[in-house]
Amino acid sequence: MTPICTRCDRAIGDGQAYDVHLRHSASGAGCTVYTHQLCPPRTAAEAAARAEYDGASNALVDHVENCVCCDISHIDCSRRRELKKVWRAARRADTAARQTAR
Repeated sequence: MTPICTRCDRAIGDGQAYDVHLRHSASGAGCTVYTHQLCPPRTAAEAAARAEYDGASNALVDHVENCVCCDISHIDCSRRRELKKVWRAARRADTAARQTAR
């Protein structure tokens, strides 16, 4: 089994320094989490996709927190629906960029 870093979502290769974190749970079994001690740098495509995803996420959250329509009914707000579509596309692009970098 190849451990996956929870910070950068990449495999931890042979010879790479990493930390092991045990996460205990009161309601069920715990888990073991792995993190690089120093995550490898992102490619330009990964960084651009992540920036677009972060921007879309922030725009969506800002709108939902400040929109009167969203306080009443999330379904009726057309701006929220538009932002959600942009956010989904950015999330898909970010996921694809991370998978091609592996």
